[in-house]
Amino acid sequence: MAARELGVVTDPELLLDLLKLRERLGNTGLGKGTAVPQARSSTVLVPRVIVARSRRGIDWGAADETPVTLAMLVLAPAEWSDEAYLSLISRTASATRLQRNRQKLMEAESLDALGAAWREAAS
Repeated sequence: MAARELGVVTDPELLLDLLKLRERLGNTGLGKGTAVPQARSSTVLVPRVIVARSRRGIDWGAADETPVTLAMLVLAPAEWSDEAYLSLISRTASATRLQRNRQKLMEAESLDALGAAWREAAS
């Protein structure tokens, strides 16, 4: 289901443009096959962390040159405070530091299992 239909964003095209601009300002590839792209925008209605997985990997330009297999998209409404927004980004990045967390997120076979793996990693 699309982000607009789920009530997460009002303008997906604008959000995509914002994410592309953010990547040009500084690469969000963290290394170890992970990236944490992020956006805080008036087009985002509710905060979300969206998990994207790629078995093949995506050349993200990370410093360690490892293709990204796990991208954690952090979205927040524009009115969120800097503190709340940065905390969500930090918590998301921290959740992917451990190999076992990345592995659980990659191997989850259903949305429920993925959600459970995310909640465990982020706690």
